[in-house]
Amino acid sequence: MWSYKIYSWPCLARCGRYSSAKLAQACGISQRQLQRHFRDVFGLKLQEWLNHLRLDDAKHLLNGDRMVKEVAFSLGFKKSNHFSREFKKAHGLSPEVFAKTQYLCNPQFEFEIFGH
Repeated sequence: MWSYKIYSWPCLARCGRYSSAKLAQACGISQRQLQRHFRDVFGLKLQEWLNHLRLDDAKHLLNGDRMVKEVAFSLGFKKSNHFSREFKKAHGLSPEVFAKTQYLCNPQFEFEIFGH
């Protein structure tokens, strides 16, 4: 089956900007075929997997000095408030709070504070 030729589903999804239509196009099949394939092989709904990947990628992007709005748009969200709601639903914290806690828990930051 063609899916075994796909080495990195996450990479392909990111290149397609988390769009099921673009992902299907990159695989050379219809969107419906790809949805059925994900359900049959991985036991997941394609769009749920894409959303999970996108929100997981958000955690890494919020770990730097990027603004929440910038992260939302870079991940393909048209509205930052929609991104914030989905992020909080997935991770239990708003993106703003998550970014602040990541900054405060960053070992490099602690290293600088204590002058080592």
